[in-house]
Amino acid sequence: MSAARPVPVLALRVVLVLVALVLTATVSGRGTAAEAAPTAGTTASSTQNVGPALGWAQDVVYVQDDASSRWPVAAATKALSKGSSLRLVLVARCPAPGADGAPVQCIRVSSKDLGGGTLAGTTDWTFVKSTNKLSTATVQLNDRWAKHASYADRLNIAEHELGHGVGLPHVKRTSSIMNAVAHGRTKPDAGDLRALKARY
Repeated sequence: MSAARPVPVLALRVVLVLVALVLTATVSGRGTAAEAAPTAGTTASSTQNVGPALGWAQDVVYVQDDASSRWPVAAATKALSKGSSLRLVLVARCPAPGADGAPVQCIRVSSKDLGGGTLAGTTDWTFVKSTNKLSTATVQLNDRWAKHASYADRLNIAEHELGHGVGLPHVKRTSSIMNAVAHGRTKPDAGDLRALKARY
């Protein structure tokens, strides 16, 4: 009788992590948007932003910038607000929850070394399934990737991840900041603005 072939530990770990992410997204209404793949539960389109119309309940969203100085989060915040119906406000700290206990509309942005490769940033969010309204959003940018990226690409990625933070999914349009590949676009295109208008 031959011995069973062992499953490599790394392969098993990757499979378990993927299963856990799918279960988390399905059960709790939590999603992860990264540069490597479309947001869970969305489908990319060459003509429009699609997927569940996630968004915050109000059109004013705060952005707390704790990222390294390599990341132009302030410029990305301004660019994403310009020309859209959404107002992003850069703050030193997210506001405290009000007496009513409603979620604070704030995206927390930080950065660290996420390793080599093509991953430039990730966004995690939670939302209320019955309303598709976001309740939390955190962005993490990859400092190692930023070391070798142009300013335009870093701005593009910061805007892209903030876009996920306000509910936008990946799209195939190369003119969009929501394209899944860094391409130096430094402002939302008309499709991005339409998608924001539909949410805010």
